[in-house]
Amino acid sequence: MNINKNGLYQSTPEKLNYSNPYGASPYHCKNFTFKPVESKGKWYMVDTYFDEWHIEVTEKNIDLFEYVFDWSMVVQISKEEYYRIAENKRYWVAVDSGGRKYAKQFKDITAKPVREIVKKENIEKISFYKRQIEQLTKELETIDHDERYE
Repeated sequence: MNINKNGLYQSTPEKLNYSNPYGASPYHCKNFTFKPVESKGKWYMVDTYFDEWHIEVTEKNIDLFEYVFDWSMVVQISKEEYYRIAENKRYWVAVDSGGRKYAKQFKDITAKPVREIVKKENIEKISFYKRQIEQLTKELETIDHDERYE
């Protein structure tokens, strides 16, 4: 078995044939993102929500876990920065008890913002501010003749 001890892995309740024994969502207190842990010669995938839930990794089930990234090769980023990074170099994952609702964003250490995305953002901002200037200019032109003002 080839397991990256610094890796983050993910799966789904369906792949793992998991259903919550209490009838709640299978994601209740589980992220289905895992960090591998070796203990007494065996590998376990430990869910990142709480360290209590784990699955022993075997040759039969290793393919149920998809490798996401190596923790030493990524950095956490803001949501704003996330959208400026190429899709194949960014990650949106639940990795703690914030769960899927408060997932974290990461990028490869070497990833830089995509030039075309940043250019598009700037063009959109320029268009927005041009409209603002036009509005304010029109308002300035009407103030002298508007009876609402002294």
